[in-house]
Amino acid sequence: MLVQAAATVEETRYLLDLANQHPFVKGVVGWVDFESEDVLSTLTELAQNPLFKGVRPMIQEIKDDKWILSPNFEVVFDKLIELDLTFDALIKPQHIKIIDTLAKRFPDLKIVIDHCAKPELTRFKTNSNANQWFFDIASISINKNVYCKLSGVLTEAGESPDFLLIRNVMDHILKSFGARRVMWGSDWPVVNLASDYDNWFNVVKIFFRRDDPKLSTSYLGRQCH
Repeated sequence: MLVQAAATVEETRYLLDLANQHPFVKGVVGWVDFESEDVLSTLTELAQNPLFKGVRPMIQEIKDDKWILSPNFEVVFDKLIELDLTFDALIKPQHIKIIDTLAKRFPDLKIVIDHCAKPELTRFKTNSNANQWFFDIASISINKNVYCKLSGVLTEAGESPDFLLIRNVMDHILKSFGARRVMWGSDWPVVNLASDYDNWFNVVKIFFRRDDPKLSTSYLGRQCH
């Protein structure tokens, strides 16, 4: 799956061209301008390609945290539902409640939370049950139309990752959403800022191999350095 990195329709068309050329690409999550007068026709056009699977506005970079709840966008979400397209939520922790509101407004809209909503692991206290991210993730997961992409965790862990905390975060995602509503994401190439593709893949693989003695903190640490 290819996911947008630039806020342009041109990049989306480029990604679709790549997907058409390479059979191993199973779909594209692109970008459209929600504020454009042509947004509905653009969605209809892009959806003619069966490899176009959904859209991802870059909410994390928009100053107004509640931007996505604008009444002007209701027709856009109705069109996404009509075309059976997903909505990827590229968000930070402060947006989780906002996306929860969106999920309740449009229960037929398939929403994917990218990168676990980018929890700020460097500010977490491992033994604290009061962290707002844990509470908000559990709350939004009640909406059955919301899914979560298990990715971006290493990127948010800082220079000295607490791998016990990383495991606790992944545990919480899995327990909250269940296996059928969790998908894996590489976060490549951004993951290279903290580790690399292979190490992140191995960390998650070992995490799901529950009975493997290599699931120790020290082993996970060696995998990511």
